Amino acid sequence: VQLATAAARYQDAVDAATANVLGAEYLAQMEAAAERAVPGITDAPAWEACKARMARLALSADGVDPVAELAAAAASRELDTAGDIAAVLHWRLGADAGERSGPLPWLPGVPALLTRDPHWRSYLGLRAARVQKMAQAVRDESVALDEADLPGWARTIAEDRALVADMAVWRFARHVPDTDDAPLGPRPVTLLEHDAARRLRQRMDLVRAVDQHPAALLRQLRDAEPRIQEDPWM
Repeated sequence: VQLATAAARYQDAVDAATANVLGAEYLAQMEAAAERAVPGITDAPAWEACKARMARLALSADGVDPVAELAAAAASRELDTAGDIAAVLHWRLGADAGERSGPLPWLPGVPALLTRDPHWRSYLGLRAARVQKMAQAVRDESVALDEADLPGWARTIAEDRALVADMAVWRFARHVPDTDDAPLGPRPVTLLEHDAARRLRQRMDLVRAVDQHPAALLRQLRDAEPRIQEDPWM
């Protein structure tokens, strides 16, 4: 609960600081321009997440026009088959290095122009440190568990305790209850969440492949890198 609260407060703080620096008038104009550029986007389910991404984009560097970026993303490929155009365009807007510098892989970093403000830089730095401290506590607690005490979702990946610890952080931070046996919990919304979930899923698949089909996995590794046959540990 502490990690979920810390993560939510960090996200809210970044969004509040971004809105404070940009101002209500700028944000209202941005939303209206976005609707003109992509009709219907402000009524889409993921609009709030997309709007927050556009606001951070506006503060990512001098001269960035988030509406122009949105329009370019919309024009890059068709949107007719999209169930949620805001979610699709949030994905297409991408994530630069600054966006990926948050305290957890799926939380956004502090926009570059926002760090120029000493008050916000200090305050958001403290919020980020709080998230990292809580995340480390979850990792430590997870690693210390006996295998018999692992929750159901962790049983098939128990061989990789580092992965179990990272999964525990993901679940605690996103408020996924232990009663939910789906390892990743509810479907991700933002691009950063999708990317983090994909990497965790790949690690889970690898652990399960090693456990269930070690010989087949070794053949795949040798096909991909013949020099691995010279490794005495293989």
